[in-house]
Amino acid sequence: MKKHYNIPVFITHSGCKNDCVFCNQKVITGRSESAGVKEARETIEKFIDIISNFNRIDSNSVDTEIAFFGGSFTGLKREEMLEFLQIANEYINKYNFISGIRLSTRPDYISEEIVEILLKHKVKSIELGIQSMFDEVLTACKRGHTVKDTERACAIIKSVSINLTGQMMLGLPESDREKDIETAKMLVKLGINSARIYPTIILQNTMLYKIYEQNMYAPISIDDALYRAKEIKKIFDLNNIEILRMGLCSSDDVNVNACIGPYHPAFGELVESEIIYDSLFEELTEIKNAERKFVIETAKTNMSKIVGHKRKNILRLRENFKNIEIVENNDIKEMYNIIIK
Repeated sequence: MKKHYNIPVFITHSGCKNDCVFCNQKVITGRSESAGVKEARETIEKFIDIISNFNRIDSNSVDTEIAFFGGSFTGLKREEMLEFLQIANEYINKYNFISGIRLSTRPDYISEEIVEILLKHKVKSIELGIQSMFDEVLTACKRGHTVKDTERACAIIKSVSINLTGQMMLGLPESDREKDIETAKMLVKLGINSARIYPTIILQNTMLYKIYEQNMYAPISIDDALYRAKEIKKIFDLNNIEILRMGLCSSDDVNVNACIGPYHPAFGELVESEIIYDSLFEELTEIKNAERKFVIETAKTNMSKIVGHKRKNILRLRENFKNIEIVENNDIKEMYNIIIK
């Protein structure tokens, strides 16, 4: 399998004429200014050097995309958007391991004309900030677009050979468990190829922070966020939709102490651990030998997911299955193996 790399060029909040209640791109990206043309070149060349130093580079071993993140790329002024695309194409034409362009944007900034321009400039992937498939949630978040805009944008992107990633958020104002999970099901129907799942975090200097201070909004708990993400991951896995990320990355320069809500630097691993617990509990219950000893074998690399954060999984399992042990076995290929003694 090819290694995939993104060369991230942050156009912080550029191109977006809307102020969503939860948004503060300066905090999320750790940047206060958008990348200009000169800085875009410098960023691309720096990452090319890094990738080249760690790999024997060729198009058969590495797939790299120049990624314009942090703003709404197709909302840029046409001349500026074309200039960024042309710069990226220079490097795509020069290096055979750079296959195309990835960009993030909004549903209402997609049209047949825009997509035609993107295709001509070797855009391979579009990450669409969908967030929710319920108009009451979009209205409460001041998204500035509707569910119909999302459906139309996805249809346009899917009509051409561009990979579609759907970004969704959990615990937004006016949302709940059912709406978040239903949003995931609707994204499957829209034909997304991959997804990003972000629990809603309250950042300072946002409208959501002001609403929170006025006791008009409360963030969901980390346990609730894990439950929603777990159920959504099951839906995406069942439909072969790759999940690119769950939760904000710990390297996103987010001030953890200033975050309010279900932030955890290893959120994705916690979600996987919850799914493993569900699977273990179901299998052990079906065995119906509560008086016997259960030994769960797993490789060292999977031990933390099996045991759970702060030993949460093993403690919960022992509440129902008294005699249970987890041992390391690096010879097994699967996630775990259950032995009954």
